[in-house]
Amino acid sequence: MRRKFSGKLCVYCSTTKSKTDDHIFAGKFFLEKDRGNLPKVPCCRPCNGKKAELEHYLTSVLGFGGRHEQAVENLLTGIPRRLEKNIKLQRKLMASMAPAWLRQGTGLYQPTSVIDFDGPKLEALLKYIGRGLAWHHWGVYLRPEDCVSVAIPIDLGSAVLHSFINPRNFPVRVTNDLGNGTVIYEGMQGTEPATLTVWRIMMYGGVVLIQQSKTHWHRCPDIVPVVGVHRTTRARGNDRQVEKIIKAKYPLPKLVSLSWMTEHRSISEAEKIVE
Repeated sequence: MRRKFSGKLCVYCSTTKSKTDDHIFAGKFFLEKDRGNLPKVPCCRPCNGKKAELEHYLTSVLGFGGRHEQAVENLLTGIPRRLEKNIKLQRKLMASMAPAWLRQGTGLYQPTSVIDFDGPKLEALLKYIGRGLAWHHWGVYLRPEDCVSVAIPIDLGSAVLHSFINPRNFPVRVTNDLGNGTVIYEGMQGTEPATLTVWRIMMYGGVVLIQQSKTHWHRCPDIVPVVGVHRTTRARGNDRQVEKIIKAKYPLPKLVSLSWMTEHRSISEAEKIVE
């Protein structure tokens, strides 16, 4: 562990002194040549273990939808090694694969395939990442009772979202590109309170995640907002209600679109049409 982290509180739970350091974005998300200078934070062993379990799943699955420059190399080298150690997950992913048509920005539909995706695991990891980035850039510790929310709105250009992240509300900003486009994020810090931060994160060049509404399958945005909010214990009940509203309005993704073309040619052959 780095000396500068010695004796500091774990940034994820804010209750236990750190026994190790942790990459906010796990090194396994990146090719070995791109793992230099990844941001680290002080971390306790229990939080490190829980976060590592989420990272094992997500580094094994998200890479199937990679669209960044290193996507093919990652798909051919990193992912097979991880799935060889988890035959159960490998079989589950292959069994869930299904043909689909994905609507592009031009309005045309492109044939693809989709696999099942455990959205709550992504949500849980992004909450760790939001806490880690807030400490790494601005020294902000969020307490255990503070609220961290993950929202994946279908329309990132909505007036409501843009009014919320207006520069007047978040004057302090930071951007970073890790691993030559493997992870790109933008952070925004509020002034009242300073513990209010918003993070917009794009991984693997914009993995296509897919949500399900009552009537349609929808393509999620490339950039996922993560919000860390300071709240008092008394307001915690309200925070939980807000999270329920966010999940009802913006359901977590259930599918990942593979980044390569598939064999089906007729739209009638596809099990899912993604708008």
